[in-house]
Amino acid sequence: MTLDQTTSGTSTSNLTSVASQPANLANLAYTNAILNTNLVQLNAAANQQAMNQLGLAITANVANLIAAPSSFDPIQVNDNKATIKSKAIEDDIKRVVQRLIVLRGDLEALATKIDDGQANQGES
Repeated sequence: MTLDQTTSGTSTSNLTSVASQPANLANLAYTNAILNTNLVQLNAAANQQAMNQLGLAITANVANLIAAPSSFDPIQVNDNKATIKSKAIEDDIKRVVQRLIVLRGDLEALATKIDDGQANQGES
């Protein structure tokens, strides 16, 4: 192998390496974007699962209070206090349910944003 052939081969190799660098960087950027999108989706799914579990626990507690109000000690002690405490519990339940409705709307809005983001990425 002559010196010219060696120089030509090295030059070609260097040129190929330099020419492919933008494509490699673009691939890394795209991979990073996909990874971040997946992490956002996993986080949203985990938050939604936590809210579903919280909603289930609250629903079970409310059902227990409705089904067996006598198991609640203050109701047995004094009817006047029981009425006040029952009203306070009812107000608390209403606030929790309203908050759950708001959070569900927030999660649906987040899911829509994520879906829109994926659609926009697919178009570009």
